[in-house]
Amino acid sequence: MWITIGLKDTAESLGFAHGLIWETVWAAPENADLRNSKREGLVLHPGDRLFIPERRQQWKPAPLDQRSTFRRRGVPSKIRLKLELNDLPEQGVPYVLEIDQQRIESWVPANGIIEHWVRPDQDDAVLWVGQGATRRRLLLKLRELRPLDTLEGVQNRLANLGYPVSGSGELDEPTRDMLRLFQQRNELPVTGEVDEATLARLKARHGP
Repeated sequence: MWITIGLKDTAESLGFAHGLIWETVWAAPENADLRNSKREGLVLHPGDRLFIPERRQQWKPAPLDQRSTFRRRGVPSKIRLKLELNDLPEQGVPYVLEIDQQRIESWVPANGIIEHWVRPDQDDAVLWVGQGATRRRLLLKLRELRPLDTLEGVQNRLANLGYPVSGSGELDEPTRDMLRLFQQRNELPVTGEVDEATLARLKARHGP
């Protein structure tokens, strides 16, 4: 079955909706051209065409006089965040993650990386970091990352890295200001433009 990718669709969420793991969907021979066209791995564009293969029935032998456990692969997915303060990992501060009607409380580890399991079709989450007057609230919009080769994708990644800018899709002055700041902090030519060096550093700092 062919599906036209929508705004929030991912290989994981579509596979989950059809009872498949994303590796099965992505590896389908019908998706070879799509795989070859992607420089950013699984980041899909709205309008892309993705083939969803049919589920295959499998039989596994199991003794009748014992209890058997089967685990579904690929579910849940994992959310992975890196918290930075002044370009250094933020560590040793409390955080609360509110997601899928759960409230997870813990402390940011030394590497600044927070990881938790989530449903593949989860849309958003709220992360509270710190305590007292310095406590801050971060609204996480999951499955809405635009491709890096679009201006919205550049804005998404800047915002995720702590450079507040809207995802307007326009190279307006606030976006140029954040680009200049990012370029300055990363020892790049300060142009306020989306050039190849800036895209490469964004990808290195943010990931696909």
